[in-house]
Amino acid sequence: MRSRVRSGVASSAAASFTNLVQGVLEGGEGVRRSQKAAEQLKDGLPPELQDDAQVIADKFGEIAARDGQLTDADVNDPAYAAATAALAAYFAEDCKG
Repeated sequence: MRSRVRSGVASSAAASFTNLVQGVLEGGEGVRRSQKAAEQLKDGLPPELQDDAQVIADKFGEIAARDGQLTDADVNDPAYAAATAALAAYFAEDCKG
């Protein structure tokens, strides 16, 4: 069973999650901001999603290290896809309020 967090915290985490992609699209410093935001995203998530949030933060760290250059491997990374799907499902279901 998933733990639930206050809807305000969940809404804030959902907004942070949504903004991560924008930073990647900006490249450079935007990616570095996204990577930091991904690390902070964990603060608003229940324990069972911490590993997923870390996968996302790690991916943004890899992209930031390449100065925002996305690769096919980034886009097609199954671990990243699974982690983002898990967070998206959580926000869709558990953050209704």
